[in-house]
Amino acid sequence: MSIKIKLTHNQQDHFLSIEPLKITTIGRSSKSALKIDDLKLSSVHFQLQLKNNKIEAKDLNSKNGIYLNGIKVDLADLYLGDELKAGSTVVSIIEEELSEGEKNLLTFPTLSDSSLDKKLKIDFTGAREKNKIHGDESSKIIEINIRKKVKSNFKLSKQEISKKHKLRFLVAQTIDGIFLLLMAGIPFALVLLWLIPSYPHFRDVKNIVIICLELLFAGLGFYANKIHARFSIGEKLSGIERKTNRQ
Repeated sequence: MSIKIKLTHNQQDHFLSIEPLKITTIGRSSKSALKIDDLKLSSVHFQLQLKNNKIEAKDLNSKNGIYLNGIKVDLADLYLGDELKAGSTVVSIIEEELSEGEKNLLTFPTLSDSSLDKKLKIDFTGAREKNKIHGDESSKIIEINIRKKVKSNFKLSKQEISKKHKLRFLVAQTIDGIFLLLMAGIPFALVLLWLIPSYPHFRDVKNIVIICLELLFAGLGFYANKIHARFSIGEKLSGIERKTNRQ
């Protein structure tokens, strides 16, 4: 079984054949199996894998993330009709070259042939089409819940988790703000308690020294906490990290 995938960027199509269990990486650099000249892609942005008769898309800690039908995800199964967006590149499954058996495997599943499940499928299709165009929050919730109901591989990004848990997000932002203030306050202690007593000739330029050190420490703190780390101190203490990893 080999599934053909189309990736479109700037009206230019790229094609991939995804083989069972083989991991194919996509990104902006030659380190990726498929290089696409999309400035919004990271060097190695995401991967595709044919696993358990499903195409699995996984974000590789990219800067801009991946979006499944407008929902930012870390990992998700792709079905026929799904639209995965990474940077400015749109990814979809090519249906025309699939056998009937492959189409059945890659069509969004239902739990049985009951009328309730048929309605479930209709609700899913409607929500998915809305999300592709508008990204409406209510339709996002419908799609997320239905995907989880049929036990499809689906893992929201921490940004989407934060939207769902607004109080946790506010707590995380407050903790991170306090952390930055503490980082910015370290220079005062350094200058007043150590630098000036040890080197009195710095007394005339202490304000300049403090400002420079504040900028340096605040910058280092922001980079370490919000850019370098996958989860900030606030996200860890507020439980957003735990919610993300538990999905």
